[in-house]
Amino acid sequence: MIMLRAVRGLGVAALFAAVGCNTLDISNPNAPDNKRALSDPNAIEAVASGAMRTWFNAFTELTGAGVESVQARTFTSSWNNGNLNFYSSVDNPTASPDQWVRMSRPWQNDPAAAARTSIDVFWGGASDQAGNRRGGFYTSLSSANDGLTAIRTNGVVVNSASDTKRLETIAAFMQGASLMMFALQYDKAYIVDEKSNLATLTYSNRKLVRDSAVSKLTQAAALAAANTFTTPAQWTNGTSYTNVQIAQIANTMAAMTLAYYPRDVSETATVNWGQVVTFASNGMSSGTPVDFIFNQDGYAAWVSEMMSWFDAIDTGRLHTRVAHLLDPTTQQDPW
Repeated sequence: MIMLRAVRGLGVAALFAAVGCNTLDISNPNAPDNKRALSDPNAIEAVASGAMRTWFNAFTELTGAGVESVQARTFTSSWNNGNLNFYSSVDNPTASPDQWVRMSRPWQNDPAAAARTSIDVFWGGASDQAGNRRGGFYTSLSSANDGLTAIRTNGVVVNSASDTKRLETIAAFMQGASLMMFALQYDKAYIVDEKSNLATLTYSNRKLVRDSAVSKLTQAAALAAANTFTTPAQWTNGTSYTNVQIAQIANTMAAMTLAYYPRDVSETATVNWGQVVTFASNGMSSGTPVDFIFNQDGYAAWVSEMMSWFDAIDTGRLHTRVAHLLDPTTQQDPW
């Protein structure tokens, strides 16, 4: 109570002082403007490069990636962590597999539904199986946009001109990689970049999101090809990439965005498959092949829940369907 009174008294004194000076324009150092907030080179490098960690964690989170893998019968699990069992079970298991349905368990697109987290996780993030809050693809997109705003709008130089171009390239790459996931996962989403006016955003259909993702990935590949650099190993927790490799990875993701987009035969016919071939021919298998590797550290900063949950007999296993495809002679698929 004494503290409260002291604060109130200070507020009254400040008010009278302000009136005496004929102004109420008081600077608030706790609410800096956007330009000031995005002016620290070290902070900008940490935020923009950190988009890669956020993207990786979201891409492999059990509640999203795990659920879709068991739905597709790539992996199998009897557990319901992350809604695995709920979403992967079928309503008529005694029928032949081509007759299976999940009509009683569609995507729970309802804020009140317990299983809604499988929709939430890619969008804005969710808690992982250890209880840690992980960001979604809008989190990685936001970090990438902050980096590009600092560099392209505010003119921030990060260490040197070369390092600045490196960070700009990675931020553009993460823009495209994040938008790719929205195009593949949702019917509509917000297309947001460093130039967007957040007050006037509207939903775009998934085709427009797809095209925006391809455009951003193409821009990232062009930036990588035009600038020589090597990314710090800590940006992916152990692996460095050259500008040539980043260009390859961005091209492969552009090909993925187009090739994975169709949800039925009618959409398959609308894809520019010649463009897919062009992107893929400049992708991760071209020239000197490259893998896009992140190194996890358990459930600390970097975690692949897919690796953590589907590498043991007591959590999840490879589905018999896939095992049969790998070795039809010895691996039988009862379905």
